[in-house]
Amino acid sequence: MLSSMKKIIISFLFLFLITACDKISHPVQGPPKIFDCIDPLNQVIKTNANKNPDQRKVLLEDFTGHYCPNCPRAAKVAETLMEQNPGNVILLAHHVTTTYAKISTDTTNKFKENFMNDASNDWDSPKTGFGVSGAGLPQGMVNRIGNPNFAQADSKWASLVSTELNKPLVARLDLETTYDLVSHYLIAKVKATFKQAVAHNVNVVFVLSQDSIVACQKDNNPLNAPNDRDPDEPQTRLNFHFNHITINAMNGAQGEVLKSGPIAINDTASLTSSCFLLNKCFGADNATTFPPYKAFCIDDRYVSLVAFIYDADTKEVLQAETMRIR
Repeated sequence: MLSSMKKIIISFLFLFLITACDKISHPVQGPPKIFDCIDPLNQVIKTNANKNPDQRKVLLEDFTGHYCPNCPRAAKVAETLMEQNPGNVILLAHHVTTTYAKISTDTTNKFKENFMNDASNDWDSPKTGFGVSGAGLPQGMVNRIGNPNFAQADSKWASLVSTELNKPLVARLDLETTYDLVSHYLIAKVKATFKQAVAHNVNVVFVLSQDSIVACQKDNNPLNAPNDRDPDEPQTRLNFHFNHITINAMNGAQGEVLKSGPIAINDTASLTSSCFLLNKCFGADNATTFPPYKAFCIDDRYVSLVAFIYDADTKEVLQAETMRIR
């Protein structure tokens, strides 16, 4: 009788220890991670909910430079395509090469802006990117199709954009940005819902762009803005409006893997890029010019986020979205 009682007590203790160990092996879950670069009192949260995310979008990348005399023609083609397809053509202007995007060293205030950036340079490089400027400027890419001949003349953009817009939607992208108006840190989030199967890995890239910069631009067409010409250099327009200028990529030119392939219909994936400091100036102040040159710095009222996903094997852009950050 006493032996049976001992067995019962030992069994009870053993069961208690097992239960106690179970509790220790599952610690209490903490609250969701908070990014300490954003002060909730100063934050602005935006989404692309009103941008028709269930529609097919096309990414048009214009490789250009302020010393490129034919590039205003291509910029006009790109702007026209955006107007003809409101909300469905997303533009990035990459200023590339030390020939066309160089900074003037003379004593005037002309061509002092530096619109080049690491991401655009990587995409233009024949080693790390697509070698676009090797064909001369202006050139562009439409959804990065045509592998390995990615560079496309502006005369082909309209037909390529039309073809891409008529393809079925591959994935819906839901974007959200959180921006601190005081510290100028930015967080970007994307959720992809796939509407088509994809065989390969899919990467996502977050790019920032700036609108509404007025500066000098070479333009060899005298019919364009005839009253805005430099009397000493008639090929120079003094007040050209630069839009969609690529600032840089938040998560690098190659982006990050959003979802590994193969991907099935209705699969979803999310990714966050956190705490990007938006503090760039397009050049540097220069006291040796007359009058002294003051560099244009980012104006966050005109900054947009462009997010796009692409097939990591073919490089083709599958979907893109854009919106202002404030």
